[in-house]
Amino acid sequence: MMILNALKYAKTLILNFIDYFTSIPQYIRGTYLDITIFINDQKIKFRDILGTNIALGKHHLFRGRVSDALFRFRAAHFLFDTNNKEVNYWLGWCYFFKIDYDTAIAYLEDSKEYDKNNLLRFIKNANSIDTVPANLWNIMQAIRISAREDNYYGSTKKYNTNYKDFVDLAPEFIKLCMNHLEHIESDAEILDYGCNLGFMGSILDHTISSEYHISAIENVEMFVDYTNHLTGDRGPIYDLITLASLHEAHKTLKARKYHLITSFDSLVFTKDLKSHFQSFHRALNQNGLFAILLPLASATEWSNSHKSFVYNESDVETQLKLAEFNILDIKKWKLSAEKSFIVFICTK
Repeated sequence: MMILNALKYAKTLILNFIDYFTSIPQYIRGTYLDITIFINDQKIKFRDILGTNIALGKHHLFRGRVSDALFRFRAAHFLFDTNNKEVNYWLGWCYFFKIDYDTAIAYLEDSKEYDKNNLLRFIKNANSIDTVPANLWNIMQAIRISAREDNYYGSTKKYNTNYKDFVDLAPEFIKLCMNHLEHIESDAEILDYGCNLGFMGSILDHTISSEYHISAIENVEMFVDYTNHLTGDRGPIYDLITLASLHEAHKTLKARKYHLITSFDSLVFTKDLKSHFQSFHRALNQNGLFAILLPLASATEWSNSHKSFVYNESDVETQLKLAEFNILDIKKWKLSAEKSFIVFICTK
């Protein structure tokens, strides 16, 4: 009997070992599936984090917060995907605005398929170009204006003791225009060419008491969206805002229509101002006024710090005269060691 029980026990033990060993492949297979599912889940989560950092980086960049954008794109690059072409493309933009062109070029070289606006080509040829291409300027202008909202404010006391200490260029610009307008007719037509964030429209709203019609042309969509929501004493600041390239829109202006055309730091994408000036000359009525503000420098050239062209006074004066403008007034401001501006007030 004892022998029989021992044999039964041995049989049971052997069967248990067989079951255990035959279940190992199934266990391994199940464990492999669990690990695969876990890895895929983490990839999805990392993709979401990567996408979130890209979205936040672009959000910061287009609101002028370049350092914050750089932090987001660097996090996306080093922590999640060093080979992501979209991340590298936007890192190129960030370093472009940081004036670190070597690093910008390195990232843009690695993301050429994303660089449809040819920022890489522009950086390599910045010192020899005459005009920033329109599609590239749309992005550049959105970032540079948002990043430099205080660009038109400053103290002049250090540089000009005969002038008041603090200057806000936008109201000073309009004040200068008003000094040369005998009166604004009740049906006056005003054009703000490149309205940016609505500086001109906002100031004119509480400067002119009579009725007038003001339209604007702007090339940056988010600026159009912003200015469309501006309101003042007469309701909406602008009666009409048109989204269009500033490179070409001047060619479509109606002849002898406007009493006042303003260009407040909006033509700085080109050295060739003459063709624009000629269009504005045609678009003004007989007694109309053209006023333009530009960054001032000793030579007309591309400025890495301004991210725009800067202009020599004589060069602009020559182009205005070639367009048959009469220059009524010239005013200059030096707001800091790096920032100087000039205004020309002209008539036919």
